[in-house]
Amino acid sequence: MNFLAILLFSASATCDSLIIGLSYGARKIKICFTSNLIVGLISCLGTMLGMYIGNIFNGFLIGSITQWIGSALLFLFGFYMFYQALYKQIKANSDVKIINDAADLAENFDKDHSKSIDIREACMLGLFLCLNNLGLGIGAALTGLNIYITSVTCLILSILFIEFGCRLTYNFLSYSTVKYAEYIASVIIMLLAIYQLFF
Repeated sequence: MNFLAILLFSASATCDSLIIGLSYGARKIKICFTSNLIVGLISCLGTMLGMYIGNIFNGFLIGSITQWIGSALLFLFGFYMFYQALYKQIKANSDVKIINDAADLAENFDKDHSKSIDIREACMLGLFLCLNNLGLGIGAALTGLNIYITSVTCLILSILFIEFGCRLTYNFLSYSTVKYAEYIASVIIMLLAIYQLFF
């Protein structure tokens, strides 16, 4: 179950990569493998750094206190992610605007409007995506998830999500994914926090 927990955590932590990929697919913006790899590596490093920080805190805490603090952090991050998704939906007032806002945000990283993400733009995109992973990584480490397996899983899923999103036809499936992905990811994080605490 520990690997399943790592897989679910990593999928939730990198769900923004899927939304970015879908948005690029919709706007016909290309991202080559090298740029995609850079985004994934930065995302991976963000997770790893957060988990290293979590492990440092772990050295100063005693017994089950670590588990409680880690689960509380994960739950709070999950709750914040849910709040952010809900706030964006209320502010947008329509499903179409939610989709367009996500696509506009993704397109902002194509600074030269070349319809292609170069290495410099990939670094900026990676830094943007890894901010979430930094905080989530601290909580994940305190709950006992393996730092290396979790970080590598985040790397792989980030690359796959962006690639899959870019290739997927912008249809009902992708439309629904953009709309609900953040809700699903936040709920998974909160459920994982509870699971890691009691099981």
